[in-house]
Amino acid sequence: MLTYDVQDSNLYFYHNSQWLKLINEDQVSFNNEQFIYNSSINNIINVNTNVSIIELNENLTDNAFIILPNIQKTGIEKTIIMGQSVSQYINGHYIIIYSNYIDVDGNGPIYMNIKFVTSGQSLKLLSVNSTTNTVYGYGNKYWQIISGHFNSEDTFSYVEGQLVNNNDIIFNIMGDDLALDYIYNSKEGINNCDLSNKIIIELSTTSVNKIKSISKIITDLDGSFIECPVGGSTKPARDGNLFGLVGGDKKTFDKIEHILKLICRRCEYLGEIGKGASMKLAINLPLMVYWQALGEAMSIATNSGIKFDQALDIMIDSSGAAKVAHLKVKTIIQAMNNETNLSSTFNASSSLKDMTLMLEEGKKFGNELNVLNSAKSYVEEAINDGWSEHDASLLSVYINKKHLKQ
Repeated sequence: MLTYDVQDSNLYFYHNSQWLKLINEDQVSFNNEQFIYNSSINNIINVNTNVSIIELNENLTDNAFIILPNIQKTGIEKTIIMGQSVSQYINGHYIIIYSNYIDVDGNGPIYMNIKFVTSGQSLKLLSVNSTTNTVYGYGNKYWQIISGHFNSEDTFSYVEGQLVNNNDIIFNIMGDDLALDYIYNSKEGINNCDLSNKIIIELSTTSVNKIKSISKIITDLDGSFIECPVGGSTKPARDGNLFGLVGGDKKTFDKIEHILKLICRRCEYLGEIGKGASMKLAINLPLMVYWQALGEAMSIATNSGIKFDQALDIMIDSSGAAKVAHLKVKTIIQAMNNETNLSSTFNASSSLKDMTLMLEEGKKFGNELNVLNSAKSYVEEAINDGWSEHDASLLSVYINKKHLKQ
């Protein structure tokens, strides 16, 4: 059997009474990458290429996890192909492409494990970024599975109306300890599930004692547990820019670090269970105090006759601003102008919950945390005046208005 490798662009052949070039110079190839898996690093597929050909250069000793990030633009076509080296080195394991997908059966968007076992298998995708705020699913970024040849053993179920991946790794995040008790201690809770070979990752902000008690529930059921309270609100979460504060078994963390990096720009391992909760309360405390301090500062300026907008603009452009303050300027000005239905990413009730946890943690070590105690009294007063669902940053407006001279 003869084969030809055409490299000379000047070759022609005669067909249907005309001479045709062997190479069509008008053809455009997709931009592509040859992605070589490296077990010593976090493997992330390049989303700036339309084609990724996955290759191995040594026998796998465990499943190969590769992350496909979400992107900000709709309509990008992505094809992932298992290269010819995969069958040679797969060694009875899987290559797993982990990302946020909707499959052809309508499951999703949800994070899934798409598995490959041999050369020639492929996955064709199209990126979707829902940017219309009047449409269900606004803010979701995911990959629509168009077609492919792959394996997926993930199963899905609806819990409280939410689609859940019944996989080996389970994420949970709740707003308060009452909700956590329901998840971990109720008759419908995780405590009544088979947790063998499961890893539970808890993202909620809670006390050290609470997170330790949750960890015990999981380990008593032969599951593994990692705490990873996260810093950041809804937009950083969608963009994968959270800050994860990790506590738990280091070997377990090593197994799931690549997954946490899908939602976290930084994952800091701190040690045993409880240290993540402690650090999360610590980083939240200055911000809990800041909004009240900003309100008092603004009252000094506005009571002297300086316009609120001007004073706030100066504050934000000075050393008197917290790192996140610039993100709240528009909402703060709207609230000062008595506008309603303002967006909130972390409300006053959540702020009070965290403050209470911080004060309890301080008392364990004989510390009164007087600055926090004083700031807490402002929050309690604002909540009693109907500000419980207002964004915590708007406490600055509440205090400024309270201190305005009559």
